Parts: sequence; structure tokens; C-alpha cells
Amino acid sequence: MEAVRGKGSPALRNLFNEYMRYGGFPQVVLTEAEKDRMQILKDHYTAVIEKDIIQRYSVRDIKKLKEFCLNLYANVAAHFSGYQAEKRQKISQPTANKFLEYAREVFLVQTTDYFSYSFTEQKSNPYKVYAIDPGLYNAVSFRFSENIGRLFENVVYLALRSKGNDIFYWKGKGEVDFLLRKGTRIAKLINVCWDLNENNQTRECSGLCEAMDKFHVPDAEIITAGYDDQVKFEGKQIAVKNIFSWLREES
Repeated sequence: MEAVRGKGSPALRNLFNEYMRYGGFPQVVLTEAEKDRMQILKDHYTAVIEKDIIQRYSVRDIKKLKEFCLNLYANVAAHFSGYQAEKRQKISQPTANKFLEYAREVFLVQTTDYFSYSFTEQKSNPYKVYAIDPGLYNAVSFRFSENIGRLFENVVYLALRSKGNDIFYWKGKGEVDFLLRKGTRIAKLINVCWDLNENNQTRECSGLCEAMDKFHVPDAEIITAGYDDQVKFEGKQIAVKNIFSWLREES
């Protein structure tokens, strides 16, 4: 994994990278050996599945539930629906929706809704799924470096959620990772990109600009592991914020 760059002391960057890999469970943080940390996380994941879900809700098809939960974690920071689960796992949509509700109730995952002023349209679109702890995700997925972008988005989601934000995503021609709503208005638009560069800048900015026009939001930002900057795109200014600058503003 490439270390987080930009603002922040070396010690702070190291701590953040540790959090990205191992999460924030106290027992894990206080354990030194990597193999022991991962074993604790795997044991915790297993306990949530077997005790908090299977026993509590008297789940009969244990194999399908376990496959479903692994599929959830494979789709962190991606779209997920009962229809997709039906196609991938050959389980009914009602069962998939029930399993998803179990996973949310025991805080294995959390989800965001598509934003629309129409409740019907909102609910007809898939959720986006986020792991409740990055360490749990890494212990289960085994693809830390490959999925660093999704994991980074997951970490930003957890920071937003800890502040009690009302969080949605939106998709038009482009996509916006997070819309923050205050009352009936959209207060902020955020995209998350681990490494913002000339290959992905248009994609990240176009979705924000589209949403800025649609929802009449004057400001938007991209959170990155790089440096603070300003990007001018389609006549609009978009703030690029290093994760540490952004976290300081949010605290």
C-alpha cells in the first residue's frame, strides 16, 4: 500500500495507514503481531455471522447467508440490490433483502440510498454498501491493495457517518459518492478518489458538476490521499482536499 501523502505528520500518516489496514477495534489496535490482528478480525466476523445473525434470527440456510455476507463485503462502496443478489447467488429477492436487513441491524454493514425527491425512485435504485470497519473488510476480502480506492471511500463514509450526516449517493451521467442533506436541501457534494490524476479527473469532476447544476449546490469537493488543490472544470471551482485537511475541517 502506498502511504497517504500530503498534509499530516509522518506519525499521523502511519496511524491512518494502520487504520486503513486493521480498523479501529480496541483489541486489534492493542495487538502488535499482524497475524494475530487478522485472526481477531476473522474471529469477530465469524461471531457476528454465527451468533448475532444465525442464532438471533434462527436462519436456516446458513450456507446462503454466509455467501451473501461475503458478497456484501465484495461489493463495498459499490451498488447492491436484492435483484443483483438473486442473479449472483440464486436466492430470492425477499430473502436477499431480509439478509441485508440482518447485516445492517447487527452493524456488519451500513448502506446509503440513491438520492431523489421521489421516494419511489429512491427505493427503486440499488443501495451502496459500506463495511462497519475497514479491518473487518480486509480480513474477509484479502484484496487490500487491489481495492484501496473502495476502502478509502469506505473510510470517508465512516467519518461522515460518525458526525450524524444524512448521507446519500447520486448517479446521472456521472456519479457522486456522497450527497449530504440538511432538511430538504443538499448541503454538500463529495467525491472520493485515492489518487486524483489526469486519467480520472474528468470522471470525478463531471459527476460533481452535473449534480451542482441539478441540485443548485455552489460548492463541491474531492477527498484524496494527495495534496490540497483547486480544479476548474466546466466553469466551476471544485476543491481538492487531502484527507487530513478534510478531517480537521470536519472535527
